[in-house]
Amino acid sequence: MLVSYPDNDEIDQDLAKYLYEQCAILIIEGLPVNSEFGIDLSTFKTGQQFMGVKMIPPGIHYFYVSAIGNDGKQYGPRIGFYHNFKSKEIHVKRWSTADEDFDESFQPSEDYLSRYSDNLNDLDRFLGAYRFSTYKTYSSLTVKITVDILEDLVPANLKISSAPYLVRDPDKDSGERPATNKRRALRTEPDPTAESLLPDLQPASGTSIRFTKIPEKHNQLSKEMDPKLVTQFYLDSTMRLEYVFKTDNARQRLLAEFQFSFVTLIMGHVYSCFEQWRKILILICSADSAIGKYHQFFIDFTRILGCQLEYIPEDLFIDITDTDNLVRHHLDIFFQNCHNIQEHDDALKFETDHLRTLLEQKYGWQFRLEPEDELPVVAGGSGVG
Repeated sequence: MLVSYPDNDEIDQDLAKYLYEQCAILIIEGLPVNSEFGIDLSTFKTGQQFMGVKMIPPGIHYFYVSAIGNDGKQYGPRIGFYHNFKSKEIHVKRWSTADEDFDESFQPSEDYLSRYSDNLNDLDRFLGAYRFSTYKTYSSLTVKITVDILEDLVPANLKISSAPYLVRDPDKDSGERPATNKRRALRTEPDPTAESLLPDLQPASGTSIRFTKIPEKHNQLSKEMDPKLVTQFYLDSTMRLEYVFKTDNARQRLLAEFQFSFVTLIMGHVYSCFEQWRKILILICSADSAIGKYHQFFIDFTRILGCQLEYIPEDLFIDITDTDNLVRHHLDIFFQNCHNIQEHDDALKFETDHLRTLLEQKYGWQFRLEPEDELPVVAGGSGVG
């Protein structure tokens, strides 16, 4: 479907009719009133008649629900999905009030879906309109994410939750109550701490996002290398970056995963996505020797990071950098590394200058373009009398 989408939410009647008929529709059955619903970068509070969203442009979108609890007061975790919407598709999910979760057993048949498609005119008033004012920004934040990469990333059960689905680890949790242990009953050991009394929990099978494993500094790579290269390995992450690049389409995948982690963190409130976003940021920013070798990759990374920092809520980014100085530190390293080669690279210079200016103007940061040990030294003197 070739159409120029509006960049605001003021849509004339003819265009609205066309978009309603040609774009996709998302329906969520059984969602409690006053729940929180979000799609891409927009959030809604559900009313009495809310059933979903209309006029969703074809492509990959993220939607989530934070349902009001059975007590009518507390909101549950954000639970959502990525879905590749097709033109004219009607995608239906069902909420289980009893489980306070999506009903995984619900699989609507073609006949079931046709009941909705045959009654589009009656359905219209129950659907909120997709907010096109956010679509351009969302598209720029997800431009590298393809369907194939997305399928590799999302959990096996397709569902992404801000609260991990945890179960007891059968290999570590014997189920034995510490208070009944003979040795403790005989007081031959100190009383257990509160932490030691907790069961050993792990994410339930099929519920974790399948992130790329980022090699740590203290890993097998450094143990097997020539001792002469160890220092370089710890200062420059190029070897670890190239280890990630070994798989097919790895550069595209890493950038897509960087975008996926950011959007899912911002909209889904998934903490593991922040951890992965930070790991990828640090890995790329400290890969000094790789900049000249993977020229376009670093230009794309700088553009992506610039889009993210333009969008991210200021209070959230300040909170991230205040509690984690590694982000600020490695951005400093990145600008220094780029400065060393960008005299011969106009495209990279343009992107890094834009990113650095954004950070300086928005957050008041100042960056050194030369390492401290390369700054000129001013020698003191007694002067000439």
